[in-house]
Amino acid sequence: MTCEQCGKELTGRELRFCSDPCRERFWTEARKRGAALGKGLDALLPGKGNGKRKGKIHAALVIGNPRLEPIMLAIQARKKMTSLELHELTGSMAIHSDIAEIRERGYPISPAKYVGKSAAGRKIYEYSWEA
Repeated sequence: MTCEQCGKELTGRELRFCSDPCRERFWTEARKRGAALGKGLDALLPGKGNGKRKGKIHAALVIGNPRLEPIMLAIQARKKMTSLELHELTGSMAIHSDIAEIRERGYPISPAKYVGKSAAGRKIYEYSWEA
């Protein structure tokens, strides 16, 4: 395997570049190319997607996912649920991130609506099914 910048043979744990200066030169040139073309870096780098991603997060499949499916089914069944209720029901520690992944897959969940604070002082938001 060779360095992507200078073509030098890589040894040991080096994955793409032989040194920090090579890495820096590569990314500087990539940023310049991206700015000139009006594209993000992902569109310019080989094997890094086609630049047409729907959003900025990786959205896992919802059906069959033990983390996302219970949240989606709970909101769908009850039409409205708070982040506290969803946490108590599913045990998820990042309801907002899970909801974002579910939305990214096209499920109609409304934006979060602030409803107050819990006894512990944590913010509580309400989510609803929009279909």
